[in-house]
Amino acid sequence: MFCRMCGTQLPGGSYYCINCGTPTTLNPNGINAGRGAIPGRFKKSKSWIILALGILSMISLGPLTGIPAAIWGYLDLRKMRRGLVTARGRLRTKLGMILGIIGTFLVPLAIYSFLYYQTEIAIKNLPVVKDSRIKENLISDCKNLGNEAQIYHNRTIPVDDSLGTFEGWEIPLDQASSAAGSYSISDRSRNQLTIKCVPYDSSMTVFVTVTPDTMYTGD
Repeated sequence: MFCRMCGTQLPGGSYYCINCGTPTTLNPNGINAGRGAIPGRFKKSKSWIILALGILSMISLGPLTGIPAAIWGYLDLRKMRRGLVTARGRLRTKLGMILGIIGTFLVPLAIYSFLYYQTEIAIKNLPVVKDSRIKENLISDCKNLGNEAQIYHNRTIPVDDSLGTFEGWEIPLDQASSAAGSYSISDRSRNQLTIKCVPYDSSMTVFVTVTPDTMYTGD
């Protein structure tokens, strides 16, 4: 069977020319009905609806309209290839289907990127304790520990002099951490002790050195 307008060879049972969209002379049962196709018996292309859905998916709705546009576009094009609907809206159908596919993936990605960017800005703008305040709290706690170490060092124990040096002193378990950070011994000798202070966000490391002549007030 050939189109009576453009001469394109058509699949059997075609209602429309797959090239120019001209109605064939066949009725739905495949019997020659004379001039033109039987009016009202053939489905029209959804090309305008598909194009509108594709545009909406690109603007804001994403997969909500993009998925229907892609599915309907594929089905509409298949019907056009079989000559079941007019091919005059093929370009609109293809464009709507392509926009629907792009919008289905592009809009969610854009929304995710926007939300991620806004979250990063919000996190950066959260009120935080300044580094100087953190360092101040760490040093204050270290000074308290230094006082304990200094007092321990200055003990006079005639029997065993080693108990009166920094070598025999340990940070008490209940003072190894505080609201400001954690504390450990970095270096220890008979007459000198270095306490390492690290805040919980690891933004800095503070070292406080204690000697027998040092006496801290904790301020």
